[in-house]
Amino acid sequence: MMKPRQKDFILQLLNEHRVMAIATNRADGWPQTTTVAYVNDGFLLYCFVETSCQKHINIMRDPRVSIAIGSDAPKPLDIKGLSLAAKASVVTDPAEFDYIARLRLKRYPEYAAVPSSADDGPIQRIFSQPPSPGVTLLRIAPELFSVLDYSQGFGHSDLITFSERDLDVHIRSLRNRWDKVAPLSAEDVVPGPTKPSHVVLAQADVLMEVGAGSAPVQKLSPGTLVTSVRTEQDWVLIAKDGKTLGFVAAKDLLQLK
Repeated sequence: MMKPRQKDFILQLLNEHRVMAIATNRADGWPQTTTVAYVNDGFLLYCFVETSCQKHINIMRDPRVSIAIGSDAPKPLDIKGLSLAAKASVVTDPAEFDYIARLRLKRYPEYAAVPSSADDGPIQRIFSQPPSPGVTLLRIAPELFSVLDYSQGFGHSDLITFSERDLDVHIRSLRNRWDKVAPLSAEDVVPGPTKPSHVVLAQADVLMEVGAGSAPVQKLSPGTLVTSVRTEQDWVLIAKDGKTLGFVAAKDLLQLK
């Protein structure tokens, strides 16, 4: 489980920077690394790329990516940065696309001065409202972090797995949700074993967030006993054995009497 200090440190680094190096895998097996501008919404990273670019082509074949974020430091013990292993996917929901375009303007306010009437080509990526399909928005979900913090000793690093147990932390980090679903509050995190309130009727997908394009993080078998934390429209935020799991469709649950 990611510790609170680790979570805060990673989010601080993600929020402080605007540029990352992203490595993708070419068809011939040769790795390709490029520098791109990014914006993060909590632990999720986003970047706009040309639909025809090589890294987009690489990701469509193999979604695994490696990313490095950091900057120079005046003193050796001031060095901080992180690298991460992640999986990239294409954002297909127009609401998410538009939300991230607006969020990016807060990180890159200078982009607002770029005229939308500019010539076609790479510059389209930095339009206030990038055109589609000429520009693709990539969503990058981390799975493993390597965090550098030389203030704890020269060469110090921590390897942190971003596991399903970090799901509640992940959701709470999305403070500006594009899908308008309220993030987890402190009351939503179950502190310990809680009496089950529902049983799973059929194999159910557990989502880390409610919204089109959200990928399942795990599946629950029929007969699994869970605890309802709260309800959002047709979805129920559930917990099991004192741990918040995520959202399940209400139709897949039966309330216990």
